[in-house]
Amino acid sequence: MVVNPSGDTLIEGSTTVEETLYISINIEETLEVRQKVPVFSSRVPNLYKQGL
Repeated sequence: MVVNPSGDTLIEGSTTVEETLYISINIEETLEVRQKVPVFSSRVPNLYKQGL
């Protein structure tokens, strides 16, 4: 399954057989959503575990 940044399913594979899916994605759309929803601005890296 491939989902766009807005949560819409772009392509979905079979639930019964193995298959390879190909799709072109719009990188510009991803960058636009990242600017509108700045999830990385609230990161606190010093609280995350390192060296698992």
